[in-house]
Amino acid sequence: MRQPPVVLAWVGLLVLANGIAPLFFWQTLEAKVVLVTLMTGGVLMELLTWRLGFTRLLGLGHVLWLALVPWLVTRVGLHEAGPVVFWLAAVLVLDSLSLVLDVRDVVRYAGGEREEY
Repeated sequence: MRQPPVVLAWVGLLVLANGIAPLFFWQTLEAKVVLVTLMTGGVLMELLTWRLGFTRLLGLGHVLWLALVPWLVTRVGLHEAGPVVFWLAAVLVLDSLSLVLDVRDVVRYAGGEREEY
């Protein structure tokens, strides 16, 4: 909670799109996969934090999104235009942007930036 407001807002958007919104579309396979992927990533982040502290390596917590995002791209067209498609588009945009930031952070960690935030 000691992160800058913009970081907290970004994390809030990710939690909203990946953790709360799926409950409104629970009848879809995509909602179940998105939520389970988020929960699995959360466990991985907890383990990384426990072992190494709050470092840039936490970007690895979204490693499953490397498979989730392309899979969701193939699924969007299976739904009629409407709220589900809007939600899927939001997840795709947010998770893709997050992956860019995560890859940057993991590369920086590998390059020696291992201090805690």
